[in-house]
Amino acid sequence: MFFGTHISKIDAKKRASVPAAFRNHILAGSPDVKGIAVFPSLKAGDPAYMACSPEYLLTLDERIQEADLDPEEADRIASGVFSYMEMLPFDDGGRVVLSERLRLHIGVEKDVAFVGKGSQRFEIWAPDTHEAMSMPQREAVGPNALSILFKRKPRLGNGGGDGGR
Repeated sequence: MFFGTHISKIDAKKRASVPAAFRNHILAGSPDVKGIAVFPSLKAGDPAYMACSPEYLLTLDERIQEADLDPEEADRIASGVFSYMEMLPFDDGGRVVLSERLRLHIGVEKDVAFVGKGSQRFEIWAPDTHEAMSMPQREAVGPNALSILFKRKPRLGNGGGDGGR
């Protein structure tokens, strides 16, 4: 799984080390894969890049094709993902070269944050921006989080009951 937030230095050749646990997760799923696929986040105003194994791209494409979407909307989503996609191969040290487009989009020069998002993907952020934007998200986690994660009954308002315990 891709989990945790890992800060990596960007060297003079614009390379950053992908966390070993992230590389191992990608390689465990497909030993022939030697890099990551990246594209700008599809969330409005989100200055991050999404990242996944190249193998996962087939899943993304299938989901777009199978979704009950107007053909124009499906095309917009596919364009948002695939037309801005970049493949970043690992070097022998587990580093990837961060393209100028990626660095400008996320606003990094010296450090980069690799942020786990579960079993299929992770994000690439400027560390300060990620910290600033993630605080409100953590505070906004609603009562349904417990029911989803731990199969508890959601709370119904502020009073009464045991909150699903």
